[in-house]
Amino acid sequence: MQRLARIRILEPEDPSTVSAFERKIRRLLSFAYRLSVSIFVTVHLFDFLFSSVWMHGYIWSLNLPIDLDMSDKSAGAIVYHQLEQVGVE
Repeated sequence: MQRLARIRILEPEDPSTVSAFERKIRRLLSFAYRLSVSIFVTVHLFDFLFSSVWMHGYIWSLNLPIDLDMSDKSAGAIVYHQLEQVGVE
């Protein structure tokens, strides 16, 4: 915060002008915002990096001939197509 105050992006706030209730609310909102952003990022990264559907679909599609473009399909469409190919419906 000192660095931001030094370059004049944010003016330092006088702590005497902020009530105790407002400090608690600000701290709660800051924590809730940071928690929600971290959960959102973590869930999406985990889904992208460790989802067996995406990894299997990607590796499976590398072995396909280029008669069917699956690059813009959703994971559900890829799985459905894979199941059709192996005879499971």
